[in-house]
Amino acid sequence: MDHQDDSLPSVEIFKQLAESCEAIELAFRSGTSIDIEAYVAAFPPQFQEMVRPELHGVLNELKKPNSREPDRQDDSSYEVASDYAVIEPLAQGGMGQVMVAWDNDLKRRVALKEIRERTATVSK
Repeated sequence: MDHQDDSLPSVEIFKQLAESCEAIELAFRSGTSIDIEAYVAAFPPQFQEMVRPELHGVLNELKKPNSREPDRQDDSSYEVASDYAVIEPLAQGGMGQVMVAWDNDLKRRVALKEIRERTATVSK
């Protein structure tokens, strides 16, 4: 009998997380008000505490001023921090890509988003 532990997030939860991150980014860039708790409430209750800091983290990263120029010249390359191991691509959109990755520090799967250089650059 194949039994999936309901306490572990499925790929569908990570897809929902990636879509929520993309929606938050789009809302932020368009100047729309963002209610993180509304995004959190859309997740099953057992995963809300897991996704809340992730969604807040996305918003906080978007709010940071662009203090330095991006290091990479080529937007098509993929470099992942050494404490993550990419498991599989999850989603791709106009602003970047999301992958399912293993976080070696937290010992769990995470959604890892990379924003393309051309969308991360702020015009002056």
